[in-house]
Amino acid sequence: MTEDNPYSVSPECIGGMNAQEGLPVGGFQIDGDRIVCGNSVALPPICVFTGAKDDLIQLTSVAQYGSWRLVVRQHSVRCLYYVSQTLHSQHQMFRRVGSGSIALGFATMLGGPFLASESSLGGFLFLLGLLIAVVGFVVSYFGDLRLWIVRHRGNQYWIGGLRPKFFAELQRLVEGAQPASDGLAQKLEGKGE
Repeated sequence: MTEDNPYSVSPECIGGMNAQEGLPVGGFQIDGDRIVCGNSVALPPICVFTGAKDDLIQLTSVAQYGSWRLVVRQHSVRCLYYVSQTLHSQHQMFRRVGSGSIALGFATMLGGPFLASESSLGGFLFLLGLLIAVVGFVVSYFGDLRLWIVRHRGNQYWIGGLRPKFFAELQRLVEGAQPASDGLAQKLEGKGE
């Protein structure tokens, strides 16, 4: 809350526990091939899958534990990240084909036995529909561009799903910014020109 806007949200509320943990609000740390963050994270404008820095789309999603893991209490982290436009459109196509296959599979499973009730064709159509639906689920899975929680400790979360190209670009970005910040620090201390 500020004097200009009494309805604004304080940084502590936006970041949840981040401010208390010493992490910057929306910030993160790198731990191998994962990032460590609080309840929310805002990644720099680098594609998390290809490392591209041009033609990006900003995505916001909620990272959770993967659906394949048995978790007693589900946790979530709000993630703001970037994906290249071409990769995003390819994955949209995967999701559409997957969703269409699932719908076609269920329609074949349900409608096939009624249309061919007198012959063994009904059983074949049921199995064919089941196969089409399973293929649709697999294709939809590969069309998903989400990040996921690998583990957590307290209110710190390790986020996976980021590719090595992202970390390589992030390293270049940090190295490129490092000399400028050192020069600024020297100027602030009075050692610079």
